[in-house]
Order: sequence, then C-alpha cells, then structure tokens
Amino acid sequence: MDLTYFIEHQCNIVIRGIQKFKETYEKAIIDIQNFDKWIWESGLYKKLNEKQRIVFNIAKSKITTHFTATSVANMLDCSYNTSAKILQGLVTLNIFTQKKSGRETIYLIRSKRAIKEMSL
Repeated sequence: MDLTYFIEHQCNIVIRGIQKFKETYEKAIIDIQNFDKWIWESGLYKKLNEKQRIVFNIAKSKITTHFTATSVANMLDCSYNTSAKILQGLVTLNIFTQKKSGRETIYLIRSKRAIKEMSL
C-alpha cells in the first residue's frame, strides 16, 4: 500500500491552511496600521489625555471588551470620579458607546468604521 499520495495530499492541505492564515494575518496587520495612522492624522489621538489613551489602547487591542468606571478606576489606580470622566470623555469623542446594565453603566469601544464615520 502506497501512502505517498495520501501524505502528499494532507501536506498540501496543511500548506494551504498556513498560507491562508498568513494572508489573513497580514491583512489584519495592515488594517491595524491604517487605523492607527488615521487616528493620528485625524488629530483624534491628540485630543485624548494620557489616561484616555491607555483605556483606548486597551480597548483597541481587545484585551477587554467592556469597561465600567469601577474597572477603569482599579486598572488605572485612580478615583471612581476620575475614571467616570475618562470614560465619558471617550463617549463625547464618539470613540466609546455607553449602555446601562442595572445600576451600572457599561462602556464599549465603537467599531473602527463607526469611529471614522462619527469623527468626520
């Protein structure tokens, strides 16, 4: 029994999968770089203070998907009022959206497309 054809076929499938992954990864990197370039050139990044930049970069990298004033206060080691102002500033700049969940307000980053559209 000759397994050469089977092994060759399976290797080709693996190679195609790796190539597709590389293409997708490269497109994602280019998309991220283009968005970062746009954020800088649009002047939006310059409007953010240091703490807003930290929260924005964490949200953009998708380390966490939602924020609350309490979670930001713990993350940045600042007061609840300061963290609420940070998040509200990001909402004012149309980078984040907010929604109520019981007594707490949850803040979410908008999509890249929505940020671009809202900033124009």
